[in-house]
Amino acid sequence: VGTACAQCAKYSATSSNLAALTLHISRMLRDLQSDLENYSNNNNEEGGDGKHRITIIGKARATCGALNLLRLLSHETIVQACDSAKAQEQTNTPTTQDGANYYSEQPTAAGNDTNYLLKESFTYRSRQSSGSGDQENDAAVQIISSMMLFLSTVGKTTTTTATNTPEIISIPEIYDVIVQILSLLLVLLSTQLYQPMVSSAEAAESEIPHGNFFLDKFMEYSSWQRQNYRTRQHHGNGAINEP
Repeated sequence: VGTACAQCAKYSATSSNLAALTLHISRMLRDLQSDLENYSNNNNEEGGDGKHRITIIGKARATCGALNLLRLLSHETIVQACDSAKAQEQTNTPTTQDGANYYSEQPTAAGNDTNYLLKESFTYRSRQSSGSGDQENDAAVQIISSMMLFLSTVGKTTTTTATNTPEIISIPEIYDVIVQILSLLLVLLSTQLYQPMVSSAEAAESEIPHGNFFLDKFMEYSSWQRQNYRTRQHHGNGAINEP
């Protein structure tokens, strides 16, 4: 497993394999989240409750395995990116040791930036027909939004007071998905553990930005979601109905 993770991290920025896996798991989470909503809304239909439960359990088991795999691969990619960025900052000598990867071969200043290195790994690039060039898809934002949407859906269905709403959290497989999501979030938000601590003042003065790639993505998505919510909830008198 360790060798497979190292090889995936080594070529993740050039192959888009990790980004493709991340996008696929994002879709799996959204599909499971949609089933949870339907399960909560339609559980009174004859025979629907049992059928939906079986479907949810099967999808939840597959999603758990996929999330665990993504956690392992993401951790190795983050570690390699942070190590390579630190190595580039310490010396300008090209890396010649065995195991040198894409990150350690970047000659530009951007190659020293952990955020840039992770962006390359979690950006899916697909070439369109008719020579239109590569199309990019931000897999980091997709997985973050899918995880938060799933957690929000679970929270909404478990806190409702309706007597006909099932307790989603009582399904063991759904609980396992929640644990895997929280474990993945812990890994994605831990890049600061593998790089030197940089204060806000130092980051502002530095030509190369230092920060937490996934935390920045998380905050950008949260800001966009808040603005979108305010736009939708804006009443005619100018009042904003905060959640």
